[in-house]
Amino acid sequence: MLVAGRREGESIFIETTDGEIVVSLERLHGTQTRIGKQAPEQVKVLREEVVGRSVAELRLSKIATAKML
Repeated sequence: MLVAGRREGESIFIETTDGEIVVSLERLHGTQTRIGKQAPEQVKVLREEVVGRSVAELRLSKIATAKML
């Protein structure tokens, strides 16, 4: 895992086979951070809580399907 200190307005560039991803620190306000991203359309960029929710929904769906059988 890369851990890099960034100041407001600074970015990190990530090269992938699908193209370049740019993650930038847009604004700091107290304990909140606003992060911007630029990525090719085919590259999914998801927040951790969205990924966690998707995994939980998939598990519930599998359980419901198993109970129906």
